[in-house]
Amino acid sequence: MHNYTITGHMMVKNEANWVWYSIMSVIDFVDELIIFDTGSTDNTVEIIKSIVNDDKYRHKVIFEEKGAVSVQEIKDIRQEQIDRTKTDYFFVIDGDEIWYQETLNNIRMQLNKSDTRIELLWVKMLMAAGDVRHVRDGVREQYHMTLRDENGRMVYEATGSYTIRIYSMHIPGINCSGDYGVEGFWDDKGNEVQAGPYKSELADGYYFHASYLPRAGKIEGDLSIAYRAKKYHADWDYKLPNNFKYPEVFSRRNEAKIKIFDPFSLQISRLYRMLHWARKIKRMLKRG
Repeated sequence: MHNYTITGHMMVKNEANWVWYSIMSVIDFVDELIIFDTGSTDNTVEIIKSIVNDDKYRHKVIFEEKGAVSVQEIKDIRQEQIDRTKTDYFFVIDGDEIWYQETLNNIRMQLNKSDTRIELLWVKMLMAAGDVRHVRDGVREQYHMTLRDENGRMVYEATGSYTIRIYSMHIPGINCSGDYGVEGFWDDKGNEVQAGPYKSELADGYYFHASYLPRAGKIEGDLSIAYRAKKYHADWDYKLPNNFKYPEVFSRRNEAKIKIFDPFSLQISRLYRMLHWARKIKRMLKRG
């Protein structure tokens, strides 16, 4: 049984709606959390500082305001986080990702119990759209996952709502390269690590992803980030049952030292529903 250490890496900009939930869902899981803000214009920074200034967490969090950066400079921000990491693994967390405690517990157990070191750990996403009560079918997300054994041989592959979230610092020369949106992690031989000869597994569990929901405290904050505007009208596939188990942190809103967004206050507008059904009918007609 190992006892591997983990540093969380967060890079945020205009994430006021979800950043408190994201941080608080992982803060007790990681050994250290490095958060860099890249020019938020809403109250993202204020929310993060309310956590950093709490005596319970100030020893664990490194928070810095980097100011606005270009798409070409994002890789440098991520590289600085890698360079400042002293743990066995780093854990990439976006400001709109909210984690289940069971999933995190399973990840810790999976890493520590493995006979040979896991270098990459994939995790499944549950993608909300419209509001937190509606989600997209995982097959709509076109992320290609490849799992490999300790000898680098492929043992399984699939396409869907998968993403790598845990990376080993023992991958030789691991570094970030590429412009924002297509940036990735590479080794010292120029191999993209997810395609390289590194042992990778799929975690038992998933996390709740609010990527298709409003993320900034004000709509201008999302519209100022080009790729987010396209997500505002993303449609859903399923309505979650009334007894669905949401991430535990959603019920801890009263712990916040500052006013934060209520996830269940988001309501799908009539226009949004009309667009959703129009798209659904269009897809059905195309399928014949």
